[in-house]
Amino acid sequence: MRLPTVIPERSLHHLTMVLVTAGAASLTAQEPLGPGALPVRTPPPVQEEPAVEDPVPVSVESDGTPRWRLVPGQPLRPDAVLRGLTVPEEALLRIDRLGAEDWATRERATAELLTLRVPEECLLAALLDGELDLEQRARLVGVLSRRVLEAPRGAVGIRMRRNLGNEFGVVVEAVIPGMPGEKHLRPGDRIRTIDGRPIRTSDDLTTIVQGRVPGDLLRFTIERRVLDERGAIQLGPNGKPVIEQLDLEFPLGSVEELDRSGGVTVSSRVLNARTRVVDAIRERFGPRTAPLRTETYVRIERAYVDRDVDSHPSVAWLLRQLAARDLRDPGGDLDIDVRREMDGRLSALLQEVGEAGKPRPELDWLELVVDRYLELMPEG
Repeated sequence: MRLPTVIPERSLHHLTMVLVTAGAASLTAQEPLGPGALPVRTPPPVQEEPAVEDPVPVSVESDGTPRWRLVPGQPLRPDAVLRGLTVPEEALLRIDRLGAEDWATRERATAELLTLRVPEECLLAALLDGELDLEQRARLVGVLSRRVLEAPRGAVGIRMRRNLGNEFGVVVEAVIPGMPGEKHLRPGDRIRTIDGRPIRTSDDLTTIVQGRVPGDLLRFTIERRVLDERGAIQLGPNGKPVIEQLDLEFPLGSVEELDRSGGVTVSSRVLNARTRVVDAIRERFGPRTAPLRTETYVRIERAYVDRDVDSHPSVAWLLRQLAARDLRDPGGDLDIDVRREMDGRLSALLQEVGEAGKPRPELDWLELVVDRYLELMPEG
């Protein structure tokens, strides 16, 4: 697994310890992005890219403009689609400053891009500019990675009944006041699909919903018992409740808001899915560098090459949990406290990988630690 690193405090224009590999050095010179311009092309692929459909927005902003955002579980769009997106001028100006001579300007531009209301896919499009220097590319990949990993989680605001036997779908046991579910769902509804994806368990629902962010529109297919004019459940000729199928679409609330009511189930799968998005970004757009093997580098490399990944405190903690007791409650779900601790430790590991100034051997070891941690984490 490869996660983006933050470039040390000196501009890469002046670094002598990093060499651009042949792949990065062979980029064809392009005209740099200008304000309001479309991103320039990447080096031509070996084969011509197939025609692709127009991108579909995840959601829309309050003013009706589309929101282009990276969604865990969905592949990154091909270059042919990204080239069709316009990179906003406010983003281009800050991306340009990522390559400024002074470190303070670069840091300020990085911080601004983290919170700038610019669609993430437009930032991906900016990475198609062959004129970006190493530091601009590395910082922009880092910004995108943090935006993906640290994005708030969506929430519907329902309590779900545990499935019995081979039941398909999730039954709403209660709706939580003030959350979107209160307006659109009611107790007894059975949620069958979300955005066309079948929902078999509560874990399926939690993973999909928390993988999105507050404000995203989701489409729910539900089954609902029909009520008569007195509000009683209407029965059919066979004596069973009459069921109707409904398609609903509404924006999500936030886990943070839901957490104030207590009892939030946090999906451990979401961080895994977001990490895979980060891996894809780094693999496709990250700078290719190779360090000079100085005496200091070799000494650091020797310190990490034989270090056991299981010795890392977070991996050691998880191994102890797995060996000491069952991590699941009687219903088969992960204990909520254990789940929170596992997610918190994974977040800390990812932040550790992204810290500035770490030598490459240490980063390689930490990436192996993250891979090992993800391998050990139980699902659910």
